[in-house]
Amino acid sequence: MVSRLSRVLVLALFVASGASAQSPQGSHGQSNGRARLASPPPPSVEAAAPIAPVLVDAATGAIDTFAARVVAAFQANDPSQLTPYVWNDGLVSTAVGLTSAPSAMRGELATGMFNALDVPGGFLANVIRHGDGDELVYRGAGIRDGRPVARFRIITTSTGFKFVDVSCRAATGERIANDIWSNGEWLSERLSQMMRQVVPTFEPLAADATPRERAARRVAEATRTLVALVGAQNFERGMATFDALPLEVQHAQPVLRLMVAFQFPAGDPRRDRLADMFVSLFPNDPMSVTLDIDRRFLVNDFVGEAHAIERMIAAVGDDAYLRVLLASAWQSANQLPVAFAECMRAVELEPTLVQAQTTRADIAARLERYDQVTLSVEALLAMDLEPAGIHADAEYAGYRRTADYRRLFP
Repeated sequence: MVSRLSRVLVLALFVASGASAQSPQGSHGQSNGRARLASPPPPSVEAAAPIAPVLVDAATGAIDTFAARVVAAFQANDPSQLTPYVWNDGLVSTAVGLTSAPSAMRGELATGMFNALDVPGGFLANVIRHGDGDELVYRGAGIRDGRPVARFRIITTSTGFKFVDVSCRAATGERIANDIWSNGEWLSERLSQMMRQVVPTFEPLAADATPRERAARRVAEATRTLVALVGAQNFERGMATFDALPLEVQHAQPVLRLMVAFQFPAGDPRRDRLADMFVSLFPNDPMSVTLDIDRRFLVNDFVGEAHAIERMIAAVGDDAYLRVLLASAWQSANQLPVAFAECMRAVELEPTLVQAQTTRADIAARLERYDQVTLSVEALLAMDLEPAGIHADAEYAGYRRTADYRRLFP
């Protein structure tokens, strides 16, 4: 029974930790006067412990080599290419060791996890599998929680956008990856937390249990049920189970975390209800940050949206795409000089990021900074692109009268 549970836990958390956090309305990526962004909003991340860049580190070369293999596997959509480099043993031993379970139970838990992770690509399989149009970018080597990591940004066309850090042990060649950080936490720690909550439910509750112990048992039993449903992505049964729970159990953090991991149909009002509940009760939870951004966007609180994006940057480290989102929020708040500064930072971080160049051109045109428009247009033309609307939109009317426009578009 415990072995079966551990397999369900791995599969459920595999989904929850590896997937993007889906915005309730998918509102980002629509124009609404914002910069032209083709992708939905970034995923939830933890607003703490920013990554420090590794400038001189003997392991960095090995991490870069491993990261190149991750990128190649992603481009081929073939998780099996990473199988030799994923050390499932490290993840499992860490997760089981953190549970403080009896020795006999640890062995059964470990066996269940090993069986669940025995797939091409191991615990990185969900990072590599992707849909058409998705993009993975290696952000460089870094340090998170004292561990050397390979940092990645993934932009998806379906559910949004996520940041993933892969922990790399001090090794070269094979079996280098031993854990993954996503949605604000390590997969090993999340698995161990879930096991600590759920495993005791296999034992009868003591007759003299305190009210607090009884309440904790109700939450654990609900978690145990929902974890299996998340693993199967059976959101209809998940919602029915959730709605039947007492209110105090519905409001438990582990229960809400699992509920927002379901992939609901687009526009489903039940997801909106869950998102509102989760953000209002746990505003600092890693998975609520993206939901908070979307909520603020929907009510035109663009300043609040910008501050939430800044919390993401503090969590994952500076990132050009996040700077573009931040510039777009400040642009919507009519803070054009601030938005322009964020665009400049995005271009500095990643000059070939199309959204950084198009957003800079758009905002610079509004500020009549035509020299900066020219720089972005030249960068885009080098990629066989150009800003949308440059030949017709009103904000580019002044630029169309410049000598640079006539030179670039004779």
